Amino acid sequence: MALNGFTPLLAFVASFERRFGFLLIALAFTCFAYWLIGIKAPTLLVLLMAWAGLLSRKNLLKHLPVFFILISLGISIVAAIEQYVFGYSYIADYFIRRAYAVIAQLQGAYVAYMLENFGLKDWLSGFAQLSNEPVSFLLGEWYFGNKNTNANTNTFLYSMLNGGVSGYVLAIFFITAIFSTLNYLYLERGDKVIMSVALLYALLLTEQSYTTALLSSGIAASILIFILLRPSSNMSPGSLNISEKLGKEAHDSNH
Repeated sequence: MALNGFTPLLAFVASFERRFGFLLIALAFTCFAYWLIGIKAPTLLVLLMAWAGLLSRKNLLKHLPVFFILISLGISIVAAIEQYVFGYSYIADYFIRRAYAVIAQLQGAYVAYMLENFGLKDWLSGFAQLSNEPVSFLLGEWYFGNKNTNANTNTFLYSMLNGGVSGYVLAIFFITAIFSTLNYLYLERGDKVIMSVALLYALLLTEQSYTTALLSSGIAASILIFILLRPSSNMSPGSLNISEKLGKEAHDSNH
């Protein structure tokens, strides 16, 4: 919850509300986690969420996909130059491989396993009834020779393999309900910070099951904290913020 949930959300809030001390705390915690357990992804997640907070503050969040594509192209070009000059690219190994090649490989493993091993009953109900272990461990053993690999992929392929078509449909309805709730909270409160919860959940769904992302990664707890602790501004999105509204009222009263 701390690494995948609260810390990235803290980075978004820090950037959005210009509380850069919070951003330093978030980055320091991810560095501590890397020292403790060797996990690197939360640092990238914190930087991405901080960047999203900055874009949201400048009303540019809708352009995030375009910015992300341009940055990805830039990184790929730099990696190609690094490979050409030095014969090896750290950027390609630690970023491009992990962000693109590994994900594509895992998705291919899931699809291949379904096409080679699924019968009619499996398509309907998946493999959840055959094992008490998550399907990611079965895929780790089948494809990589080591079930401890825990070969996770995006939530929709995971739901299809683990629960069949019924599990896939259930995932769609459940995720739709969560995002509809977040959308309602955003429209009701006019608080852009709720966007960070929706964005983070979407990112986590690319590598976790929707229940893991909701519970173990802290999205449900974050929604609860948002409801209880973030005051409602009673404004629609795009309207004046509270300080601007009070200033305008004071100006009008003077005249």
